[in-house]
Amino acid sequence: MNWPNSSASAWKAALCAFALCMSSFWLAEIWHAPRTLGATAAGTLGIVFHELPQPGRARFVIDEIAPDSPMRLVGAQIGDQWIPDRASDAHRRLEAHERIGLTLLQGDTSRHVVVQARNDGTPTDAWLYISGWCISLTGLLLGLIIGFRQPNSTAFRALALFMILMGAFKAIPTYLILPMGPAFLAHHLLWGPGFVLDGILLLVFFFNFPDDQPRNTAVKRWLLRYVVPPVVGLMLAWAAAIVARALGYHIPFMRALAILATASFAVVALSVMWENWRTSNGDLRQRHLWILLAFSLLSVGPPAVLAIYGLTPQSQLTTQAWWVARAITLVFLLLFAYAALRHRVVSIGFAVNRAVVYGAASAGMLLSFGLLEWAVHHFLESIGREKSIWLDAAIALGVFLIFHRMRHWGEQLIERLFFHASHVREAALRRFVKEAPFITRPEALLTAFTGALDRFTDGAGHALYRRSATGDYERLAATLEAAPEMVDANEPLAVALRAHQQTTHVGDARSGLPGELALPSIHHGELDGFVLLGLKPNGDGYRPDETDVLGFAAHQVGLDFRALRMEQLEREVTQLTISNRQLESSNADLRMCMQRLSSSAAASANPVASATP
Repeated sequence: MNWPNSSASAWKAALCAFALCMSSFWLAEIWHAPRTLGATAAGTLGIVFHELPQPGRARFVIDEIAPDSPMRLVGAQIGDQWIPDRASDAHRRLEAHERIGLTLLQGDTSRHVVVQARNDGTPTDAWLYISGWCISLTGLLLGLIIGFRQPNSTAFRALALFMILMGAFKAIPTYLILPMGPAFLAHHLLWGPGFVLDGILLLVFFFNFPDDQPRNTAVKRWLLRYVVPPVVGLMLAWAAAIVARALGYHIPFMRALAILATASFAVVALSVMWENWRTSNGDLRQRHLWILLAFSLLSVGPPAVLAIYGLTPQSQLTTQAWWVARAITLVFLLLFAYAALRHRVVSIGFAVNRAVVYGAASAGMLLSFGLLEWAVHHFLESIGREKSIWLDAAIALGVFLIFHRMRHWGEQLIERLFFHASHVREAALRRFVKEAPFITRPEALLTAFTGALDRFTDGAGHALYRRSATGDYERLAATLEAAPEMVDANEPLAVALRAHQQTTHVGDARSGLPGELALPSIHHGELDGFVLLGLKPNGDGYRPDETDVLGFAAHQVGLDFRALRMEQLEREVTQLTISNRQLESSNADLRMCMQRLSSSAAASANPVASATP
């Protein structure tokens, strides 16, 4: 379950094209909504019917017929069978006064008739469709953000496509309001394959999250080999059955196939997510927990709704089922958004996090005012037009006076809830990195850096290592228990840091060293040193944004430490050079003195020779 390799730019271009294509489906619904969701826009044949369980072209048996049903005008009675000319006419939302061609079967006789749908007096709950379009827009935005921020990951590519596809092919379709035409036919035929493809993309995400290693445990290898192929086969068979039914054919055992396919998918999805959580630790375990909580709803909820209604004889889903499906999807989106923004399950950048949260908060407050206005008009329908104008003006004035104050209050609340503590810690660490080059002694820099790490990690243990003359790594400072004095250059973690030159989880390198995270310091492509960090005191690991800033700090401070050591070595070399020159000068003076002494001694030994004229 690995993704085909492609460049990041090609992936982003393809993602944009895919998003444009998929969004056209629900944008078509919005375009037609004012005409199809009006009070007198819907039509009905005035009958209740069920599908006849026999192979071949789908036939429908009339169970009830209203007194004013247009079917009575053509002589239809309870128990008669009918076959629509267009198979979708039995399932879609008809327009008022729309002409419907069908074949009416009465006993051994059949005849083709054309009936005109009458107005359907049943009120339409527009909020069902509006909520579906909000889900579509949210999925589109999340898919684009994830796809652009994580363009090289198989797991996140699958997640981005899933989010975009989810908006176009929802568990409870809203496309049934479209009038008959190319847009409706395309959506009607593609809904089944699109919904099944969404499930397959979820499986790709579950198996590959977070490091694109779908076979890293024995359970996942067993599932991929023996369970996933038949489950995917069931899902594809269900998609083919949905297409055949959309073309107007009755598929035997389709209900059982739907239940089996959706239940099998849910079992596999939950098994993979549970296995990921069970075999992980630290920060990664927390991320898998949030993935399990959020996606378990999406894996079990909509398939359960489809399975329940696969057991009912109704030809259309009820309003209650629509709201259940919408609620499940909305809760999933809220959980996923909270996990991404608060626990950084998906690293989409601090600035993007703030923009998404604050934008959602502002939109939520405006939506609240809109709902307030709708509620006031809904419950005060009896007021006159002039009073209604004054009421609209009062609401607009209230929005103008209150919105900014509520927005400021909401931003403060969001800052405290999501970003304040991490923002303050990150700013403090970046400020230290900026000031570090102005520290003049290696010992002082080492002490200041360990203090900055303690403040950022809330006192998590650490161990700092630098490369020695032998090529191994010696410990300079440590509060991490069991941190060795020396680390061999060929230790698996050291090899991984040299090979990848990026922040690495100690467990991923299969190293025996203690700690949760290893932060390398690279100089000219060589591993000059590294920092080991333990888990935080509360047992949590490190979020992706924290990992990024810690890796940046370790690299920059490592370069500063190397520069100070080089300056110190240069001073020592200069001092040794001066001392050497002083020694050479003293040595020359000593030699001259010894030569003089030798000359004096020779003269003293031969006084007669020295006195001869």
